[in-house]
Amino acid sequence: FNKYVGGGSKNRISKAGTYHFNGQQALSYCRIRKVGTDTARTARQRKVLGEIMKKCRSLSPVEAQRILSVAAPYVTTNMPRDEMTSFMLEGLSSLNYDTMGLRIPMDGAWTDKKINGIWYVDIDLNKNARFLNQFVDGDDQTASTRVGRQQKADEAKAALDRKAYEKKSKKKSK
Repeated sequence: FNKYVGGGSKNRISKAGTYHFNGQQALSYCRIRKVGTDTARTARQRKVLGEIMKKCRSLSPVEAQRILSVAAPYVTTNMPRDEMTSFMLEGLSSLNYDTMGLRIPMDGAWTDKKINGIWYVDIDLNKNARFLNQFVDGDDQTASTRVGRQQKADEAKAALDRKAYEKKSKKKSK
């Protein structure tokens, strides 16, 4: 992590443990490409977005307005500011609903493909479309079970990727 985090030494982690990241740390954590696969990287991104959603659930309208004021200059839109504020305040009420994340392409619906020396993900669009429709239109229990299995598989793969990276790093340092 320390190899990839920006913002100088104040953002470095001194020892193993559980941390509450600041914005630069969270962004760096999401962007790490040298450890694991794209699937592991997008799992990190989903994890950070989930934590942001949790935090947003506790915002008051005044706090949300303050965040909008800070974020608004970085957003390009043709929507008037008062309309954007109205949408945001309406959106706060939707944060009380449970959310569920999903990774597309789903397992078993893609393969690696090399074209002119460059690796690509070859996606089975029909399988993924069926899966997405089932996720959106299906019952919550089935979707939750399937997404839970996918998350566990992603976490297990990320753990293997970390071990392989650590082993490779140890060999280089010898």
